[in-house]
Amino acid sequence: MHRNEVVLAGRLSMEPAHRELPSGALLTQWRLAVRRPGSRSGHQRSDAIECATIDDGVRAMLAGWQRDDLVEVEGALRRRWWRGGSRYEIEVRTARHVEPAPPRSRPRRRTPQAADDGDGAASGIGRAGDAAEVPEAVTPEMTSCGDGATARVGRAGDGPDVPDSVTPEGASCGDGPGGSPAASSRDVQDDAVSAEPAGEAVSQS
Repeated sequence: MHRNEVVLAGRLSMEPAHRELPSGALLTQWRLAVRRPGSRSGHQRSDAIECATIDDGVRAMLAGWQRDDLVEVEGALRRRWWRGGSRYEIEVRTARHVEPAPPRSRPRRRTPQAADDGDGAASGIGRAGDAAEVPEAVTPEMTSCGDGATARVGRAGDGPDVPDSVTPEGASCGDGPGGSPAASSRDVQDDAVSAEPAGEAVSQS
C-alpha cells in the first residue's frame, strides 16, 4: 500500500503569493520554516519547505496570514516541473492557523544621563573638549586719589590690546567734576622712579 501524506507545523517565513499559470489556474505559494526535532538548545536548525495549492477553499483559509505566524498544513509531496528545472513542494489540501506571530520589541532610545547637584535639580554633564578655553578676565584695581576718592586702574599685561589704564567715564581725582584724571599704574611707576635721588655718576678710568 502506497501513501503520500505530509503534516507540517511551523512558522510562516514567506507570506502567500499568487500567480496565474498558463493553464489559467491560480497558484498560491508560501514557505514554512519547520524546526528539526532533537536540536540542542541554542543550536536549533530548521528546514524551509515550499507549500502550494490551487484549491480555492484552501486559498480562503490563508487569508490574513502574516510572516512568523504559527500554522499547520496537511497535504502530499509533489514534484513540479518548471522551465529549466524541477522542485519538490507540498501540495496542501487543508491548512489551519495556530497562533499569531509574537510581538516584536521596539529598541529603546538612549537618553543622556543627568547628574544631581544635591538639591534635587538635575544638571547636564559636559564632556572635556566641548568648549573652547576661556581667557582670564581683566580685573580692575582701585587706586586712591589722595582725598578719599578712588578710580579703577587696569593691570598692565592682563591680555592683548588691553590699555594701561581703564578708567570709567566721569571718574576724576579732583575736588569736583572736571578734575585731573586718575593716574595710571604706569604713571605711578614713573613718578616713583623719578622721586628717587639721583646718584653721583662714577667715572671709570
